[in-house]
Amino acid sequence: MGMKTWKIGAKAAGTHVGGRVIVANRFGEIDTSGRELGQAVVAGLNRAARKCRRVSMKQPEAGEVAENLAGIVLMAGLPLLLMRQATTVESAGSAARLMVEISGEALAQEPRFAGVYGLAISARECADAGRLDMMGPLCDTISSVLPKPLSHAGEADRAMRVEIREVEFPEPSAELAGDGLAEIGLNYKCSEVDGSEIGKESGSAYFPLPLFAPGTAEPRVVMEMWVDGLQVIVDLEAKLAGYGALRDMVYAVEEVVDRHRFSSWGTRPA
Repeated sequence: MGMKTWKIGAKAAGTHVGGRVIVANRFGEIDTSGRELGQAVVAGLNRAARKCRRVSMKQPEAGEVAENLAGIVLMAGLPLLLMRQATTVESAGSAARLMVEISGEALAQEPRFAGVYGLAISARECADAGRLDMMGPLCDTISSVLPKPLSHAGEADRAMRVEIREVEFPEPSAELAGDGLAEIGLNYKCSEVDGSEIGKESGSAYFPLPLFAPGTAEPRVVMEMWVDGLQVIVDLEAKLAGYGALRDMVYAVEEVVDRHRFSSWGTRPA
């Protein structure tokens, strides 16, 4: 197995992001194309860090955004379940793409979801590469970084109650939508409650306000993408104020790898 590693050390909007980029070939050495891909990812990360602007680190604790994020976290349980139950790479890929869509919506509103989004991208890419064996471990890791629902009073002073009105799972034999996403319906209502109300309403989930506890570990993103048989692994860690930088840098990795992917498709003989 061939492998090439580049170290990352970038200053971005008042924080520092360190880490590494790895390009690996399970079946041979890293050729010129692989080295160029790794160098392009590194350049994209550094470029994104330089352009990054400081974002507010204050979490939404009330209002529409807080409600949206709590609902999104609840919804994330659906593709996680489907990914765990997947028996084919097609069904795993469909569920993973749904997770990318859901976590991407959360990331656009709250940069602390960068870690979840990177793992969702990894799940999609592993499924597309036929690595069904990776779905279980990735689901476990995604579950570990998603905000946790509260189970009993006393865990939080305030909470967001998400009342589940209706859930519609896709039939096992149902055709996928044009974008490869299974149709899942979830109707819910959010309301802010006192912590003493946690667990009193059956059919509801309760999430802490704010969603992410203060003083948690430093922001980290690990994402994996596959292109032309090459495995691209990006592992980044920032200081506590670095969530916004990680979000921009994750987007940059996607852009570079997708550009390489589409470029290689365009040069293939018909």
